[in-house]
Amino acid sequence: MKKKMLLLICFISVILIISFCYVKITKCKVENKLLTKEQVLEDRTQVIKYLEEIHPFFLLEEDQSEYIKVKKDYIQNTSAKMTLEEFQIETSIYLSSLNDGHTGVWMKKTEENPFLQLEQIYEDGKTWLCKKGEKTNLYVKEIGNIPIAQIYEKIDQVFPIENEMGCIAYRESEIIDKSILKLCNTEIEGNTVEILFSDSSKKTYFFSNKRIGEKWEKVSPNSSYMEGNIFIIDFNECFVDENLKEIVNELKSAIDAGVQDVIIDARGNGGGHTAAPILILNAMGMYPPDFSKIVVRYSKWAKELMGYTQDEGIEIYNNNDTKGIKTNESINLIVLSDRDTFSSAKDLLLWVRDEKFGKIIGEPSTNKPNSYGGSFKFTLKNSKVDVSIAHNLSIRADASNQEDMLIPDIETSSEDAYDVAIEMIKNSTK
Repeated sequence: MKKKMLLLICFISVILIISFCYVKITKCKVENKLLTKEQVLEDRTQVIKYLEEIHPFFLLEEDQSEYIKVKKDYIQNTSAKMTLEEFQIETSIYLSSLNDGHTGVWMKKTEENPFLQLEQIYEDGKTWLCKKGEKTNLYVKEIGNIPIAQIYEKIDQVFPIENEMGCIAYRESEIIDKSILKLCNTEIEGNTVEILFSDSSKKTYFFSNKRIGEKWEKVSPNSSYMEGNIFIIDFNECFVDENLKEIVNELKSAIDAGVQDVIIDARGNGGGHTAAPILILNAMGMYPPDFSKIVVRYSKWAKELMGYTQDEGIEIYNNNDTKGIKTNESINLIVLSDRDTFSSAKDLLLWVRDEKFGKIIGEPSTNKPNSYGGSFKFTLKNSKVDVSIAHNLSIRADASNQEDMLIPDIETSSEDAYDVAIEMIKNSTK
């Protein structure tokens, strides 16, 4: 049974190449064309069909009242011609009603200068003004004469929020998005908007093509190096390839040579294949448990895209076998995490926490421990909007634990997590 579950997990994980598919903002700018009423209706029908025929929610949950309300609003709000930007947002609100980070819209920017040049951080329910990376004592009260609370409320609607960190992450990243501010009817004059701060002062900010401090970088391949006697894996993506196999062999050799301190830096790792973190753990003599339950919805789409042969419907695979789980107390393992440690990378955090393989330092993930996954990506016919729909659900080994967020052993910012880990190891060896 355990072998069957493991094979199922690995099989499902193959399609997680787009696992970091919560409402993702693409870097390209596309023309904000006007969709006709007929085009809107056709694409809307396509979205509803995909969601209701693929997602497990509709065969698992008894209470669909909130979804039914949001669906009704979606149909009403997409019953006339509209711009691509408007259609994307309405579709995102609809898909986000399931609060599933693997199900959403891959939003394309539709205009120049989409980002407000406001340096800020969201903490304790407020958007704080920052200067040169340092938080000030001023927070935002209004943007374009609209109370900040109303803008938060809209952000919470538009994006799929799974837990508190998801709420923080989206409120921080999307408060400067011009399309969101327009949706909230803020007063934008040309390329500027006025902001009211907590001391009653006002300042005008402009929009630009890039976020302040943003770096559009391709995800680096996984790598490893030594920091003194610490073996460090820069774990950027969950894919098993020759590069990762080489890193694993280097890890084994280091442990054989007496290395005991290992850091896996999973910050920004959006997931992929669960076999990747399992391979790394196995190299340290650690063997994680299978999920206690995997729910798979077999649909005609799953058959077409994955070659499933099962009849359409829901299948629940249970596992109560705890044999084979193994830790290694001789290894001092630290895993670095942040809000963007997602999907299969989040599973690494889950195993480290539940099986006491080591410590977690950094930020909680925006992905729930028990979460949907296995997303299929589709392009809508007329708008060319890309949407992702999850088709499975994984439940952690301890099924009784229903927490929606993994709190690190030491909470700190993503930027400081590495230094905190190094200092922690140095202090433990004194």
